Amino acid sequence: MQFDMDDEFWEAVEQCEMPGIPFKKYNNVNELFTDQEFKDYLQEFWPTFALNINSFHFQNGKLTQEVGKLRELGIIFLLDRYLGEISDYKPIDIENIAANEKGKDWNMFSRGVSCKTITCSGGKVNNLKLSWMEDKDLCQKFEDEYMPEFDLMLCKIKWDSSDEGFYYISKEIQQEALDKLGRAECIRTSPKYGKGVVLARVAVDYVTNHPNTLKIPIKMPVENRCVDLRNQLFDNWYKEKLEYV
Repeated sequence: MQFDMDDEFWEAVEQCEMPGIPFKKYNNVNELFTDQEFKDYLQEFWPTFALNINSFHFQNGKLTQEVGKLRELGIIFLLDRYLGEISDYKPIDIENIAANEKGKDWNMFSRGVSCKTITCSGGKVNNLKLSWMEDKDLCQKFEDEYMPEFDLMLCKIKWDSSDEGFYYISKEIQQEALDKLGRAECIRTSPKYGKGVVLARVAVDYVTNHPNTLKIPIKMPVENRCVDLRNQLFDNWYKEKLEYV
């Protein structure tokens, strides 16, 4: 994944400071997601991160299409900073992604991971975008051939609530949903936009509520689209400068 998106945004991040994080070694994602220090870390910093990203991409009365990608970059930033501080211990790798590994955002504990975010509204489970392709024939081909290749780190954002948060869903759980619910129920062309392919609500509900899915609930504030990024972005962020180029 390239970190060249929204230079102004990342320049703002560089101006922010944040206390250092005590180093802890994890052997697998289960240890990470069940560790209280990691949960506290996400709870402390992700709500402000998400709030400001929303503000940055709120134009003409609505969120822009790029907000999802920027949220994903933010999650990678948080994970890499938490796990990647020690040079001889690298459980997360955001650089060595092969050109043919479409959909993979990083490797973590030797497993490929795809990152997605969705906003929850009205108490409903949303569809999850898998592909933005517009050609109808390509969409149909994607529907017919899609197979989960990577684990999924899903962030469900529900403002003014603590019902949702971060989910770590293995590719095996995703495959189980596909097998049990059926391809026609799980994978379909996006009904909202008329383009792209989504993981349908029934499948999102299945994988997020699976007993083996790891979850970290996050209490989110009331949505505020009027945050002044230049003055308030990431209060008390990292001491070190962001080094992505």
